[in-house]
Amino acid sequence: MQGCFASLLRVRNGLYQFSIQYSNEAEFPKPLLAFSDPAFWHKHADAEEVIRRLSNASYKLKRYENTLANVVVAYRDI
Repeated sequence: MQGCFASLLRVRNGLYQFSIQYSNEAEFPKPLLAFSDPAFWHKHADAEEVIRRLSNASYKLKRYENTLANVVVAYRDI
């Protein structure tokens, strides 16, 4: 999930330019207009940050040498 969000943020400028350039075309799908909305990208970045924290905690907790303190710190960081 984090990979999907991160890849969208990497191509953000391209998607933004694409939606601006072709938004006046008759066949342009209306849901893609979200790519030209700055609020969409702000919300997307916020969601990606939350997911990144969950992914990091999950990754850290998969190691076998974790202690209870490691688990508490991982969930605190979320």
